Amino acid sequence: MATIKSTTLEVSSVPAQPGKSRVTVTSMLAFTLADAGNWKYSINLYGSDTNEPATGPALIYTFIYSNGRPYLLLTAQPGEQTIQEDRIIDTSLLDEDPGVKVVKLHPLIILPNQDEVYALVELSRINVSNTWKSFGV
Repeated sequence: MATIKSTTLEVSSVPAQPGKSRVTVTSMLAFTLADAGNWKYSINLYGSDTNEPATGPALIYTFIYSNGRPYLLLTAQPGEQTIQEDRIIDTSLLDEDPGVKVVKLHPLIILPNQDEVYALVELSRINVSNTWKSFGV
């Protein structure tokens, strides 16, 4: 069965574009001979805030591919395959926990709240049904 063996998320600044961040997601996929066929690969970024467990993680960003859809079409080949996708997005999107925290009063030290962002990678098989045709001309 196809598996996502590992996924890493890296976020870095883009010096030539203030206010922008480069988000890179790298996944190692493994396919067997039985996995031959077409698959959808998608990436979403979520913010994890432990202060709001009732609402769950907040969707921050969805990777859109050259096909204009929120998934990449893959044709499985037996073995391992590395996929690396990166996007340049507004840094403000990564601020899932806005506000500041006073760390020390004398001297006054104020720091932004820490943000926790993770990538959720999904891999799903594409199944196509038979073609139905209506009667008529």
